[in-house]
Amino acid sequence: MKKTIAVTGGAGFIGSHLAKILLAEGHKVLVVDNLSTGSIENLHSGAVFYNESIENMKSKVLEGVDVVFHLASISGEAISFHSPEICFMRNIQAGYNLIKCCIEAKVKRVVFTSSMAIYGNRQSAPFSENMACNPTDPYGVSKQSIEYLIQCYGNLGLFEWNILRLNSVYGANMNLNDPYRGVIGIFISQVLQKKPISIYGDGTQTRAFTFVSDIIPNLAKTGLEEHINGEILNLGSGKPISLLTVAKTIFRILGEPENISFYLKRLGEAKDAFTTSQRAKDILGDFIETDFEIGLKSTLEWAKKVKKPLFNSDLVNLDLDLGQSPIPWLKK
Repeated sequence: MKKTIAVTGGAGFIGSHLAKILLAEGHKVLVVDNLSTGSIENLHSGAVFYNESIENMKSKVLEGVDVVFHLASISGEAISFHSPEICFMRNIQAGYNLIKCCIEAKVKRVVFTSSMAIYGNRQSAPFSENMACNPTDPYGVSKQSIEYLIQCYGNLGLFEWNILRLNSVYGANMNLNDPYRGVIGIFISQVLQKKPISIYGDGTQTRAFTFVSDIIPNLAKTGLEEHINGEILNLGSGKPISLLTVAKTIFRILGEPENISFYLKRLGEAKDAFTTSQRAKDILGDFIETDFEIGLKSTLEWAKKVKKPLFNSDLVNLDLDLGQSPIPWLKK
């Protein structure tokens, strides 16, 4: 049965891939995005577009919608220490307003893409869904808050819900214009500008990077399949790779000499942060896990052709100037 589906953040990285597959399956798709981090080039012609901020959206936008995929957010653990007000407004306030609009518009199901940041840095990887939520940065706090709000209202019977905790996703359409979020996008942008890659710490910290096309089919399932309801699932690769290996692989694929600058470790950053997705596989079925180098080669081919601007490499100095203090206003 075809549905009417809203994708918040549908002009962004993951949201644009999700909108594409939903349209291909014959669903009516509404994209709600204020283009603050998304791009008009990522919009699909078959989608109905609302240029709206989620925190200011009215419920009439969602009238007649069956399912909402909520992907719009401000992301980034480290930068959330420096600008928590924006993080809370664009995540918690926006999440609350979206829930309110969903209830008023009688949306049947809400799917929220959360983050492994809710596990914090005090637990040993791999993180599983039965571990306690213990976020250690404002971004993780904001994601956990939205999870709780969705469960609070959803468990009253006001809508069905699923929550997916994603794991370092990369691929085409990722934001190359952001110097603070998405380590692979940052590294690629720096190398394409012939600038040194910036690594905080010694580079031995690990993440498990997930190729975007691997998770989109299962992300769609959580909104479309009736029997999948009330689930909290980690979704992504469980194969950790060090940041130093990522940097060296990018240089090797592009045939560029290695050029890496090392800085002090960021406060609050986890040494190893990745999840197990076994529960998701049990419920959603096995999914493809693209070999990291194959996925990275595909991403680099896209990045070399893209006409979107790369970030101003000098902006990285903002983070360096703030130094080890995560609270910059203490210096005033």
